[in-house]
Amino acid sequence: KRFTPEVLPAPGHVKEGGYTVQDGKLYVREGGGLVEQQIKPADLARLQGHMEIRDAVREVINAQVSGQDATAAREKLNTVYDAYVKENGYLNEQANKRVFRTDPDAPVLLALEKFDPKTKKATKADMFEKDTIRSIARVEKAGSAAEALGVSLHETGGLDLARMAELTGQKPEALAKELLKGDRVKV
Repeated sequence: KRFTPEVLPAPGHVKEGGYTVQDGKLYVREGGGLVEQQIKPADLARLQGHMEIRDAVREVINAQVSGQDATAAREKLNTVYDAYVKENGYLNEQANKRVFRTDPDAPVLLALEKFDPKTKKATKADMFEKDTIRSIARVEKAGSAAEALGVSLHETGGLDLARMAELTGQKPEALAKELLKGDRVKV
């Protein structure tokens, strides 16, 4: 019997080429759709474990990037990872790498382990124990038009007089005059 894949609309949280499971079936996002994939039941179980780890890693990363406390997310990552390793072995073992290799998040998952190919043993990466990503606080104040221009260029890639006025407390017209006067901006 020939396999005819089912195609569903793709939700926004699934990356291009990324895996998702719905109603016990594996799908890969291709363009705007989810295309059903044929897979052995044992490999599907491995992939579901990978996806749980992937989602837990994303929670840790998102918490750190947004400047939130990542402790609870990190605990969840440890729990999900430990259960996976107990059931399937390390992420970097061949059978595990094989089933997840085409997912766009595969490199992130493989980087969660410090794997020794000679001993076939792995230790957890730093993300399991501590923050590894710092959030960048939004600039709230600039002391001059030149500083505000730098912030504007960094944040928007261009001259945003409204943002510069917010940073300096000056009117946009005054900022424009100051920048033109000081040869910072050429018209």
